[in-house]
Amino acid sequence: MKIQQFIKPILQWWWMIILAGIIGGVSAFLITRQLPKVYSARAMLMVSSAITDPNPDLYQFSVTSQLAQTYAYIGYQDTVRFAVMEALNIPELPDYEILALSSGPFLEITVTDTNPEMAARVANELSNQIINISPTNMQQAEQAQVSQFIQTQLTNLQAKIILTQQEIDEKEAELAELTSASEITRAQNDLTALETKLTSYQTTYANLLTTTVSSATNIISVFEAASIPVKPIGPKILLIVVVSIMGGVLLAIAATYIIEFLDDSIKDISEISDLIEAPVIATVSNLPKEKGWDYLKQNPDSAIADSFHMLNVNLGFLSIDRPLHTILITSPGPADGKSTIAVNLAYTIARSDKSIVILDADLRRPNVHTMLGVSNENGLSSIFVEEISLKDALQSVEDGRIFFIASGNPPPNPTELLASKRMTSILDELKKLFDTVIIDCPPLMVPDTSVLATKVDGVVLVIRPSHTTKRTVQMARDQLKRAGANILGVVANGVTGQSHYYGGYYHSRTVVKPSNGSQRPPKK
Repeated sequence: MKIQQFIKPILQWWWMIILAGIIGGVSAFLITRQLPKVYSARAMLMVSSAITDPNPDLYQFSVTSQLAQTYAYIGYQDTVRFAVMEALNIPELPDYEILALSSGPFLEITVTDTNPEMAARVANELSNQIINISPTNMQQAEQAQVSQFIQTQLTNLQAKIILTQQEIDEKEAELAELTSASEITRAQNDLTALETKLTSYQTTYANLLTTTVSSATNIISVFEAASIPVKPIGPKILLIVVVSIMGGVLLAIAATYIIEFLDDSIKDISEISDLIEAPVIATVSNLPKEKGWDYLKQNPDSAIADSFHMLNVNLGFLSIDRPLHTILITSPGPADGKSTIAVNLAYTIARSDKSIVILDADLRRPNVHTMLGVSNENGLSSIFVEEISLKDALQSVEDGRIFFIASGNPPPNPTELLASKRMTSILDELKKLFDTVIIDCPPLMVPDTSVLATKVDGVVLVIRPSHTTKRTVQMARDQLKRAGANILGVVANGVTGQSHYYGGYYHSRTVVKPSNGSQRPPKK
């Protein structure tokens, strides 16, 4: 896929993309500006006293990390939640998050609420309730009694250690002055006994020290209490607006590709030649709503008139080797503008001083007589039943420059009539009377056109971009090929934004309007 084809939906629907971004941004701004401000309060809990230990080990850090994760899980349980609501006398807790930090034995409690004071109170109360369910929360009297007893024992042991150390120092000084072998042996035995006693005192002291609550591993305490936040953390209006704009733009871009995928209509003139396997011999802009050829008569120097001149010229090139006396104008489906093209092409050919007749062969839903403002009573269907002759069915229009044969009253079997030998003889007779026969017939979705396409010199297919679907074009192509029709080319009708690059040349020339003249009969 070429880059131009890839970005084509974006370029075609650029207004929808911009509009979606504007709607998304404005809607987000109007909604978020009405939202209340949100505040966040944070409290920190510390598990164990590893951070205050001058010689912590890896095992201690591993245990406290697992304990922190356990307490973070407990903080979400109903036991803690209900206790906090009861303590603060509130029916519901605001949003909060408890996270075990990977950087140390810490728990981070974050509470978000529109009331900054309530956010701080909830964060601190969550800290208290988590501490209450930990071993730290023993009874205060029991805790004080145990702490007093341990402190007394530590004080006694400390005194004994100091006294024993002094006795060891004295015994070592006495040992240095002894000369008798027996006295030296006795002194050494006393010194060994004193060192053993000192070691025992030191071991007991260390064991008692590790049993204190402040040095335990499974202990949790408040490291940093939550304070009342001052600055709000949201809503972040600018960020929300930017995200909404981007979201609207992305959704609109996705919608353009979905529309492009679901829309099977022809978007570009360049697609027509590949689909129909025939050249585009003219492109015509949207014609105003004047009937018939009124617009061309009033604007002979317009770009639309130039388009029909180009169509006439290209048909002339195609008839160099094989004369084109009968030209069938059809389309893949309805509302492609085939009748309009047929009428205006006939008017353009007539201006080139050629005798021409328009034959309305749409025996089901005729439309040309309405465009020309003439009667549809006596026409082609009347010729078939020999109610009138061919010459009697001719109606003079445009001051005798153009003749017209209406379709007549709708017959019950239009396909059989158009496929009959009588239709062939009618066309042969018209070729003798006129230089060119323009035949307007139903769309190719009707079988009438297929049988008639085999009886004419060439077929011009009218396609309206952004209306005619690729599927109907392919079906029309296959149908004409099966019928063995001579496809002259395609007229792209209703092309918007068309650049008539040759229009300036026609506009600069001097236009000589043809005289009305007298009625000119068909050639003999």
